[in-house]
Amino acid sequence: MSYREDTTWIYLTFEKEVELKNPTTIMGVDINFNNVTYTIIDANGKLVSMGVLPFSELKRALTRKIIAEKIQRKYSKKW
Repeated sequence: MSYREDTTWIYLTFEKEVELKNPTTIMGVDINFNNVTYTIIDANGKLVSMGVLPFSELKRALTRKIIAEKIQRKYSKKW
C-alpha cells in the first residue's frame, strides 16, 4: 500500500493453482506496423502453418498523428 498525491494505492496479488498441459504445438506471433506474422510448429520442430495478416491501420494512424503534431508545432502561436 502507498499514498501519493492525496490518493491511496493498494496492490493485490492473487495465486491460483493450474494444471500443466503438455503442448502439441507452439505458436509465435510478430506484430509489425504493416502486418501480423504467425508461425505454428509441432513439438518436433516441424512447420505446421505460417501466415501473414495484412494490417495497415496502425501505420496510417501513426502517420496522421505525426502530421497533426507537425501542424500544431508550426501554427501553435498563430491562434
